[in-house]
Amino acid sequence: MKQKRDRRAVAVWRRYRKLINRAALARQLGISAVSIHHWTVVPENRVVSVARILGIEPERLRPDLADFIHDPWED
Repeated sequence: MKQKRDRRAVAVWRRYRKLINRAALARQLGISAVSIHHWTVVPENRVVSVARILGIEPERLRPDLADFIHDPWED
């Protein structure tokens, strides 16, 4: 069964996905650009890294995870 996606998270990722170079983002994350192409939303384990690269708060990428996101660099 597919995980239920928060509509806001999907909309936010669609907006940012148009503004970024997926190949460059993939290189910075150490994954393939094809992997990023398949994302409906940013995966939980990539939210903090992607947000840092984009220069935004992780909560903006995944508002559905706002209560659970922990940025280790904030400590």
